[in-house]
Amino acid sequence: MEKELRLKQSDEKEQAIKTFLLVRDIDMSGVSGVGVVACGVVFPTGKAVLNWLTETSSVAVYDSIEDLIFIHGHDGKTRVVYGNGVFIND
Repeated sequence: MEKELRLKQSDEKEQAIKTFLLVRDIDMSGVSGVGVVACGVVFPTGKAVLNWLTETSSVAVYDSIEDLIFIHGHDGKTRVVYGNGVFIND
């Protein structure tokens, strides 16, 4: 039997797609800089997708937001800031 894909209802927040920015306070590698360095989404399945906003852009998929933070968090020097689903590229 196939799973049915549907839009979330407003009372199903735990099933919502979450958007986030990756904000780097200290650039330990000297590559990505500081401030907003990436944006992404976390799917209801827990998978996280990260889109780097650096000069050499790329997209990566992680099994969880925890894995993403483990790899890119640099012991708290980079943080995930959840948003409202709207990205504005100034």
